[in-house]
Amino acid sequence: MRQLTFETFLKQYLADISGQPYLNIHKLVQLSEDNIRIIDPLILYSLFTNKVNILSKYLDAKQHPLLKELNINNYLDEKFHNYSFTKIHDSYLNRINASKYDNDIKSMIRQNILKMMKEKHITTYRIFTDLKANPGNINDFIKNNNTNKVSLKLVESIYDYCLTR
Repeated sequence: MRQLTFETFLKQYLADISGQPYLNIHKLVQLSEDNIRIIDPLILYSLFTNKVNILSKYLDAKQHPLLKELNINNYLDEKFHNYSFTKIHDSYLNRINASKYDNDIKSMIRQNILKMMKEKHITTYRIFTDLKANPGNINDFIKNNNTNKVSLKLVESIYDYCLTR
């Protein structure tokens, strides 16, 4: 799976908060009059897609000085603390790190699954047969701790299965 870029995150973020499936800068500026949350991610989006000139045509005069001094290297600087650039960037970092956190949780749950399997004499074959799940993925998860092969939901199902046996 491809790594989520900040630009792609900004596109998704703008689509979510604006309710627009497409990113028309003029339309988003108009929508920002009723939804102020749109403006900061829109500024970042225009910065990362080299569309600052287009955005500056539609923004009011108060925003023009910001667009002139803002760049990809300084948008997290203290002088822009009145804007939500840091919050947006932190949301991006949380999104890209979410799978790592999920994998850590799956590994911890796996330890409990292994204990229950040993105590209750449950085989990997019995788990994937009864749960009607992919045998290769479950086997790779249980034997090799390959957390990328299974979802957190499936790991929870395996845990519940072992718990109730």
